[in-house]
Amino acid sequence: LKDWSEREAPGSDAASLTGRAMGYFSTIKEAMVFAFAPPAIQELGNATGFDFYLQDSLSLGHEALVAAQGQLLGMAAQNPKLVGVRPNGQSDAPMYQVHVDHVKLRALDVSINDVNQILSAAWGGAYINDYIDRGRVKKVMVQSDAEFRMQPEDFNSWYVRNAQGEMVP
Repeated sequence: LKDWSEREAPGSDAASLTGRAMGYFSTIKEAMVFAFAPPAIQELGNATGFDFYLQDSLSLGHEALVAAQGQLLGMAAQNPKLVGVRPNGQSDAPMYQVHVDHVKLRALDVSINDVNQILSAAWGGAYINDYIDRGRVKKVMVQSDAEFRMQPEDFNSWYVRNAQGEMVP
């Protein structure tokens, strides 16, 4: 291919080149070939994969969800159109049950939504935004340091902002 500075004729752009490539490759009857124009920023394109989440909507439990994940991964491994399929998280992470005193929340003027957000962010992490570093998209996540979220007792050291802007335990 010519350098971009030498491509001044109409139809020399990436979209036109991709279209011509698709037309050419469509003549190959034994294959399905797709051409994609690379994204302006790596990892922001539509050719980098996708995420798939499982939800236990029937409340069948952890074991059933892990079994469904294994079944889905097995089916994906047999599909030649899918490459490098892997789970995104840890399937067997410790779980805690938290009981929230709603009467105390009202007395402190704290919303249950704020409590849920702090629990989720502190223990599991929360997505904040993206930024670009050396041409690559990086995710900004917030989470408590490991030493402050490893034990259920660590919950006692977290504070939530109430409606008056005060930090309350």
